[in-house]
Amino acid sequence: MITPTVIMLSVALVVSIVVLAKGSDMFTEGSKELAHILRITYTVVGILVVSISTTLPENTVSIYSAATGSPDVAFGNAIGSIIFNVGVALAINGIIRRGRVLDKHVYIEDVPVMITMTALAWIFSYVDGILSRAEGLVLLLIGIMYYVYRFRSSRGSMNDEGRAGEDVRRVIVILLLGLFMVIAGSVGLKESGVGLARAIGVPEVYISIIIIAVGTSIPELATSIASAVKGVGEISVGNVIGANIIDIAIALGLAAVICPIPADTPSLRLTYPATLIIFIILELGLLLRKRVDRVLGTALIVAYAIYVYFLSVSYIL
Repeated sequence: MITPTVIMLSVALVVSIVVLAKGSDMFTEGSKELAHILRITYTVVGILVVSISTTLPENTVSIYSAATGSPDVAFGNAIGSIIFNVGVALAINGIIRRGRVLDKHVYIEDVPVMITMTALAWIFSYVDGILSRAEGLVLLLIGIMYYVYRFRSSRGSMNDEGRAGEDVRRVIVILLLGLFMVIAGSVGLKESGVGLARAIGVPEVYISIIIIAVGTSIPELATSIASAVKGVGEISVGNVIGANIIDIAIALGLAAVICPIPADTPSLRLTYPATLIIFIILELGLLLRKRVDRVLGTALIVAYAIYVYFLSVSYIL
């Protein structure tokens, strides 16, 4: 039934998408220019700069949820976000446009770190059904050490197209304005999406794992689409991988430090294994093809669709 509330939420949803799309476009442009200024590759910019910015919604939601006594929402948001980032955001990037050959560090170091941290989180949760403060701290420290290492090693990843005379202030303004619009659009999208889902009767448990997680991952998706259209898909690859490592370290690890996070049966038996399978598909695809293309993108999005189906069966049917 179409009510005034449903209409208002639908309008808010559309407005949020427009704001988010424009903000992502600006942020991608700013990231490209930043890569030139710093003389580092687009992939490294995606990992070290874009990912930190686009994960603010996930981290804010998870930390706030843990601090206010809703660790299950923090868990669903973090895990749902990382599987969506690879299974949809990165997949769509490859489907839109065949990516360039990636730096070998991506599939030799970055993706293995992402897989290892996810496997650790699963093991920690599986042992006693809860991610404790100490275990969350381990994930947080691994994430911090990874970023320190990646930043130091990135100085050797020079961009052949680098230019020294860029207007730094202008780039910073573009990045900040784009980031503000991305965050504002993602918050509006999440709130209106959740409200619309509740208005039409979607279970809240399902919302916390799928709707909220997807809502907070919209920045990664929008950035992924924008970077693919502009022919700099490497930014998206770095963004997604970096975002996932941040999500595991902060949205899951730091949230667990604040409040231990319980894991329900479907998460332990379905979500964690599905996440690892999708990550392994990504790693194998990169090892074989050295890039994210339509073949790998299709494989990832099909795997994600299968996961969503079985998740729906677990929680709804």
